[in-house]
Amino acid sequence: MYNEVGSPSSGMSLQLEQVETGMTQDEQYTADCIDKWIRTGFYAHDDIEQIADDIIEEGVNAEKLKSLIAPRLRTKLREERSWPAVTDRGQLDKVFYDPHEQSICALANAGYTICDVYSDVSEAVAAAPEGHYKG
Repeated sequence: MYNEVGSPSSGMSLQLEQVETGMTQDEQYTADCIDKWIRTGFYAHDDIEQIADDIIEEGVNAEKLKSLIAPRLRTKLREERSWPAVTDRGQLDKVFYDPHEQSICALANAGYTICDVYSDVSEAVAAAPEGHYKG
């Protein structure tokens, strides 16, 4: 179980501290990953559950870990209310959007491996209007 620390009005990063130490090392690692995925802002609840399934070790209480997701997302959404109109993530999105407008496929967070990147780019190109991307 985690608790917010720091000033919620700072808004730019979700800071967590461990309140209960009743987690194994594997559970703690997975809980830390869940927090990281939430902070990135790239993933919805179901995405985080799927990614967590990939790293949850045998014998670890998966339901207990997955139960951390919803409250963490709610905390992040509450904090986002105090964020500036344009965040660092918004600026980054613009950096990747401008090339798109020039018919260049540029994706933020395009996978973890080169295979994932190729797959994500292929999906983006396929989803674009015909002829949008050149080359």
